[in-house]
Amino acid sequence: MKCLGFIIVSVLSINTIFAQNFLPPTIGVLDFEPRGIPTYVSQQFTQILREEIESEELGIVIERSTLLGTLEERGYERSNCITDYCEALVGRLLNADFIVSGSMVYKDSSYIIDANMVSVRTGKLEHTETIIYSGKIDGLMNVPERLSYGIFNFTSPQELAEIEERKRMDAIEVSNDEIMPIEKVPFMFPTTLRSTLFPGWGQFYSDHRRLGWSILGAEAVLATAAIAFYKSYEYKKDDIDLYNRMYAETKDSNKIKEFRTKVVQAEKDHIRYIDNFKYSLFMFGTVWALNITHALIVDLDNNVSNGPDIDIVYNEFTSQPQLRFSIALD
Repeated sequence: MKCLGFIIVSVLSINTIFAQNFLPPTIGVLDFEPRGIPTYVSQQFTQILREEIESEELGIVIERSTLLGTLEERGYERSNCITDYCEALVGRLLNADFIVSGSMVYKDSSYIIDANMVSVRTGKLEHTETIIYSGKIDGLMNVPERLSYGIFNFTSPQELAEIEERKRMDAIEVSNDEIMPIEKVPFMFPTTLRSTLFPGWGQFYSDHRRLGWSILGAEAVLATAAIAFYKSYEYKKDDIDLYNRMYAETKDSNKIKEFRTKVVQAEKDHIRYIDNFKYSLFMFGTVWALNITHALIVDLDNNVSNGPDIDIVYNEFTSQPQLRFSIALD
């Protein structure tokens, strides 16, 4: 019995926690601001929006009279409470989670409905939804259903039905059209591309492995030499600075002569190392270019061998030689 009682209490506690976490938010919907349309139209539109949010169980909607009463108590008018801060303040007074406001504009035979949802907790704009409706004013009252989902960034059943209808019509159009298979044209220079990206790769790809290893080894040696020469160049540069400083600071004539000799030798080595570095880079680039050239020749040779055949044959009817052009159709 104790075990059964513990289970019942645990289940009830879990249900209570889930019920608290999944309660729909409390929402206050302020009357939309009319621009170019009668006030009663915007009020009717807003009331239908409240009813849609409530009926679709998207939130718990605060009554319009409660909203207006709170605004009056604070000394605000609806037309003046248009900032996110003011709306969030009203929401706090009503213990609401979100405040929805917006405007309705009639322009160029179209109704532009803008809706904003402000988070009362953060005081910041949570989401904005804009719907443009072109048609008679009677059909305008069907827009709140879509808007009620849109302000929560959801897709309304009306929109889902339209999307499914478009998919169905697109499928019908595709089935009525003759779909021609697209033949994939092979890339004509795969070896060249690989050798351009990495030296020797194209040779390995085209089964010239010995040449690929030779190119790869040569590039590795030249790259190592270039790095070594550049490091030596930097070391000699430091030596020049050191010897020049010691040359300038010493007063001993013998030391002056010694440091001067070291400075001159270091400068010669400095120039020699940078020249060797440049030469190594030049040779590195030359080998890379030759590697690309070889790969290009391999690709061109493969493209020619796979192309049409042109032969010189003897025509028995004219008793003369002629060119024969043939293409394989398989």
